[in-house]
Amino acid sequence: MQVFTLSSEARQTLAGQIARNGLFVHHLGTDHTEGQGPKNWLIVNLDIEQCGADVSVRVQMRGTNNSLTIPQSTHAASRVASFLEELANGDAPEAPHCLMNTMESILWNAICRRRGVYSLAASGVDDLGLSLSPATRQGRVIFRFEMSGMGLTLPLLLPSDQKQALELLTGCVQELVANYHGAV
Repeated sequence: MQVFTLSSEARQTLAGQIARNGLFVHHLGTDHTEGQGPKNWLIVNLDIEQCGADVSVRVQMRGTNNSLTIPQSTHAASRVASFLEELANGDAPEAPHCLMNTMESILWNAICRRRGVYSLAASGVDDLGLSLSPATRQGRVIFRFEMSGMGLTLPLLLPSDQKQALELLTGCVQELVANYHGAV
């Protein structure tokens, strides 16, 4: 079986990128032989975003999208490298730090950016959207759900804690989708 790994040079490059926002391309290779390079390559696209004390990494590889959100630390680049290698080699990623679906990834992105309008078509309801805007209270964010540009919910304050905010928004989307399908 071929085992894909990041080269030591790629790991050093990733360590410099993990503290920045941006889109980056990496190559994982098999059978790294001194002076010859890897026999096979796998191209990986990374979208790295700083989210307060956390770093969010979205990974596109082999036609799949995966996300990882971990605390920013001296070990963050090593953890991301391990995550890439786990994905490349078909290993299941560790669940506690991993956003497993597109909907949670969209919601996490909205929470990190703290403003904007986001399409939640991945929920199965094509016209569902989420709107975030600054509140009058310093540092707080107001959210509301919309359908076809019309408000579905009253504006509410988003929790300051990002993990609580994700849990709240995920629960709201699940309820809205269930109610929508129950009404149709």
